[in-house]
Amino acid sequence: MNRTVLFFLVVWGGVAFSPSSAMSAEGIYPLVGAQAKHTVFANSIEDLPVMLGLDVVEDKDVFILFGAERIAQTTLKGKVDVDDVYYFYRRALPELGWKQINAKAYERGGERLLMQPSSANKEGMTYVRFSVEPVKE
Repeated sequence: MNRTVLFFLVVWGGVAFSPSSAMSAEGIYPLVGAQAKHTVFANSIEDLPVMLGLDVVEDKDVFILFGAERIAQTTLKGKVDVDDVYYFYRRALPELGWKQINAKAYERGGERLLMQPSSANKEGMTYVRFSVEPVKE
């Protein structure tokens, strides 16, 4: 599925996440489908949902397009538990077509999404670096 179609589905409710408006009882996990009304995505990886409690670190965004292939990076930060980050993305990314390879890697349509979370630092901030690149065979 190409990104234009994916974006259309997300915006118009086919597959959607709403960290800000559709929460489970735990308070940070998205509900999927018709219950979700808003979608919050990262800037440079526009099909990456942003978990509630995380914000984009603006000066860490990178996006490079080579023909039909992209290389993109973004960093999110917030006062969240690193285990919650794994849990959120393990549930959210497959709903957007990403197949989980391991706890930190997903693949979809010839691309690999890598997630590199860090445990909270002394200020309580957790940083999560995401990168998307073409799958190298």
